[in-house]
Amino acid sequence: MKTPEEQSPLQKSGYVFDAESATEMARLLLQDRLINEMVGGLFPERADLNGIENILDIGCGPGGWALDVARSYPRKQITGIDISDTMLAYANEQKKLHTLENIHFAKMDAREKLIFANQSFDLINIRYAAGYISKHVWPQLFNECVRITKPGGILRVSETDRMGLTNSISFEKYAYYLAFLLSKLEYGFAADPYSFGMSPMLGKLFQDAGYTDIQMKSYILDFSYGTPLYHVQLQNIEISCQLLQSRFKKMAIATQEELESFYEAMLRELAGENFCGIGYLFTFWGKI
Repeated sequence: MKTPEEQSPLQKSGYVFDAESATEMARLLLQDRLINEMVGGLFPERADLNGIENILDIGCGPGGWALDVARSYPRKQITGIDISDTMLAYANEQKKLHTLENIHFAKMDAREKLIFANQSFDLINIRYAAGYISKHVWPQLFNECVRITKPGGILRVSETDRMGLTNSISFEKYAYYLAFLLSKLEYGFAADPYSFGMSPMLGKLFQDAGYTDIQMKSYILDFSYGTPLYHVQLQNIEISCQLLQSRFKKMAIATQEELESFYEAMLRELAGENFCGIGYLFTFWGKI
């Protein structure tokens, strides 16, 4: 029997977006900037990186976060892995452009055994993997992270449960479509198709894998009309919803006419002075 992913129109990457899309690459770079502003830095949960020398970024995309870390900490060794040739090509171009000798990118599938020796890294970073890791694969990924983390090393995972929460009827429709899509693919852990269901489960995933000193920190992004990050998040939303239309259509979640109608209405509602929106992000981390 085929898995939901095999029955779906997704690429081999399993990513709900097109992993080779230049538009998606630009959106991910925008998203990295937005998240850094939202949480207040690259490692907002820790004051320093003493004792952390080798860092792995799983699902690095075009390398936004990993490149920022390499530039900010030139004495640390950074590795970024991704399945997309387009994303990795851009990341390597940026590495050369900024003459960074402390970062390396490699093509690797996070859903498979990672091609690293045991106890290779002091810290592993994962952000927004709910869009390509199914709920059946998360335990395996955590076990791989345990294997390649040095004793006393850290895994940190940042996720969200929703695109956002707003007073826009049309945006809420798109947010529901995305949650429903992930539910159909068995991505996330939600009991119903109204959220991604990641926040209730991440702590248990850490615990089951053997991590200790498990902690969590949450962040809120106000992207209401007139706020400092309104325009950046507006771009992120517009691109995301446009790119997802083909997925929603192919998975029979909505018709093209419905998607276009809601998209146009959403743009009008988000541009209004009365628009209000909140985004949520949470980071869990633990030691092995």
